[in-house]
Amino acid sequence: MELNQLRAGCTAAAKKVQNECATARKAIRIKAKKTAAQWKEHKRKEREDYSLRRGRALKAPKMTREESDSLAEHNVPEELLTIWREDRKRYDYAMAPDMRAEQFLEWAEAHEQQITARMQERLEAQWTDLAYAREESEAHEQQREAIPF
Repeated sequence: MELNQLRAGCTAAAKKVQNECATARKAIRIKAKKTAAQWKEHKRKEREDYSLRRGRALKAPKMTREESDSLAEHNVPEELLTIWREDRKRYDYAMAPDMRAEQFLEWAEAHEQQITARMQERLEAQWTDLAYAREESEAHEQQREAIPF
């Protein structure tokens, strides 16, 4: 009986020590992560200060081409969006999106006849596609009617 009580007491004491150690390890990890984050922020500020002292401006985060295109599209009239989407790669991505849209609009004003011709071609192509789809649909309907059952 005493042996069972001793074993139970030892097991309970071992679990208590394990729990205390686990709690202490968690606290140490949290403190280490916090210290590492503080050190990383300190080093970032030092590099930033050094760059400013050396006369280098801080760089703005770069945009992806899709982001730049999307921001520029907000300044393009809706009727010119299809032309913009075809020609957007002509305009330098190094420029601000507003400047890219402004350049496109200047080009559009100077080349109204070309834009009108391109829109006319696109409209004709859409009508051709629509007519082809209608013919195909009618032919399919005739085939369905020809089936005897």
